[in-house]
Formats: sequence, structure tokens, C-alpha cells
Amino acid sequence: MKIFLRVDWNCPKGSYTKVRETEHFLLRLKHHTVCIGTHYNGNTKELLKHTTLPIQHHDTLFTSQIVKPGLHLLPNLRNDKGEQKNSIFFAQQLTQDCDLYINNAWGTVHRKHASIDKASKECKAMMGPLVQAELAKCKHFKKALYIVGGAKLDKLNIILDLLKQGNKVAIIGALSIPFLQLKGLCMGAPKKLELCEEILKYNPILPIDYVVSDKPESEGMIVHDHEIPHGTFVYDIGPETIEMLGHHIKLNKKVVWNGPAGYTPSPIYKRGTIELARKIVESNVQSYICGGDTMAELEQYAWANFTHTTTAGGAALSVLSKEKMEWLNRLQPFVPELVFEK
Repeated sequence: MKIFLRVDWNCPKGSYTKVRETEHFLLRLKHHTVCIGTHYNGNTKELLKHTTLPIQHHDTLFTSQIVKPGLHLLPNLRNDKGEQKNSIFFAQQLTQDCDLYINNAWGTVHRKHASIDKASKECKAMMGPLVQAELAKCKHFKKALYIVGGAKLDKLNIILDLLKQGNKVAIIGALSIPFLQLKGLCMGAPKKLELCEEILKYNPILPIDYVVSDKPESEGMIVHDHEIPHGTFVYDIGPETIEMLGHHIKLNKKVVWNGPAGYTPSPIYKRGTIELARKIVESNVQSYICGGDTMAELEQYAWANFTHTTTAGGAALSVLSKEKMEWLNRLQPFVPELVFEK
């Protein structure tokens, strides 16, 4: 059997756990002809230094040229412009002669790229075990209190979807700043003005107080939103907000959290993130923590025990907030006896 296997090996420099975590699965596939595709910020050949598996690297994205049984790693899929354009021609190039498409790329399963969407139409399509397991976890947390922070403004669209579905959503971190700017209470021109106004119609939970400073290297002061001094920036949530979020957490049986509460590159402004984690742990609720930035801040604390964690924040939030992702719904459940037996 010939398989196109989509994985998420777009590892940060110095961390290759995504490769090692999939080794057992790959080992059981090596009697097939397996063409492995991933995004990677560099030459994918570098990834082979971090696995002991017998994987052969290729310089072509034409899988029809790969015929021998074994594990075969393709170049970075983003080398072809057709990947992000969701090109049917590129998808056919990736899956030509393949009997089976397997998506085991949980971290990018929400992206409508050719290797995710169009490629899954070209032959029998199946979830990988990682994607199947993570989707099951997401389904369990569909109705929850959502705490969304960080700095990526594209999360505002997800927040609106979650609110429209009747979920309670707390907005923290840099994501809360546009709501202050709407009121003229924080430096900078309002961003995503219409979207923020639409979100406010659904009564999201917003911070009560903030930690502000003129620069990230300086100690901040705690102020309420209407007291933010001119010339200062918001770097963290304040103690009243932490207590308020703790109250909401206790009222809910399930909590989903993505994105730091403060400007975590500065050690001065990690308190909100750490104390929020402590509130979740102490409340003894079911918790789903998602996102690489969030996990990076908490992994050093032995007490930070959550029900489930994943570094794939964008994928988790997208799956939780959207009722329909047609390319994901197209994937059949994983069938071990089909792919593991010769």
C-alpha cells in the first residue's frame, strides 16, 4: 500500500518532541510506501538528525517518483505555492498513486491548505491516531468556560463564534487591549473595531484591573481600566481580575484556556499567567490547556497538573469553536487493522 501521511513536524528550534512522539506509529507503517509531508522552517532533512527511524529524505514533492517500501520524507510542503493556496493540482501531485491519505497533523488540522483539505479528496482519507485522540478530547470540552489570551488578534473571530454558541468567554492578555482602545482608555488606534463591537454584544468577561508600565523592563503599577495613565502600556492582568476569574472557574465544571495573561517575555509580567493556572488547579475542575506559549510558561511548575494539555492552540480553539470543518469531517476514523497489517 502507498500512503500519503500528513504530520506536524514544524518543530521550534531545539525541540523535536513532535518527531519523537510519532516514531512508534511510523515504525508500524514502514512495510508500506509512506510519503511523509510536513511544514518546517528549514530543510526537512534536518529533522532526520532527531530520529533513529530509517527515513529516507527526498528533494521532490512528486510522490509518484517514490515507489520503494519504507518511510520517505518530502521537502517542506510550503516550498510549493500551491500548498497555502489550497491548490487541487498540488494536492494531486502529493497523492498521485497513493491508496490512502492519513492526517496525523493535529497542530495544523485547522488550516485549509492543499495537504490538509484538497489532498483528502484524492483517495481514501483517514484520521491518524493522534488526530482522532485529540478530537475526542475536544468533543468532551465543547461546552466550557473559555479563557482566551495571548496576542494573536485572529482569535477574536474564534471568540465571537464561541460566544454565539452560548459559551462564557473571558478575554485576557493583549487580546483585551482593543476593547480598552474602543473606549479611548489605552494607547494606540483601535484594531478590529467592528469585530470588537460585535463581541461586546454577547457580554464577554473582560479584566477589571491591569498592570501597566511605560516599558516592559520596569515594574508596573496596578490600575483599573479607567485609571490607565497616558503613555503607559498594559502588560498583565491585576489581582482583582485574577480573583474574578477564579470565581468563574469554580462555577464551571470545565475550563478551556489558551494564551498567556501577560507579557511573558518579561519575567516581571508572568504573575497573571501563573496565578490563573493556580486557580484552575486548585478549583479541581476539568481543564484543557492549549497553546505552545501557554504550555511553555507552565511546564516548569510541578503543581500545574491539568486534565489535558496540547501545544496546538490554534487547532484546538478552531475545532472547539466551529461546528463544520468539511475537510476534517471528511476523514474516516482510524482503522489499525488496515494500516498496520501487511
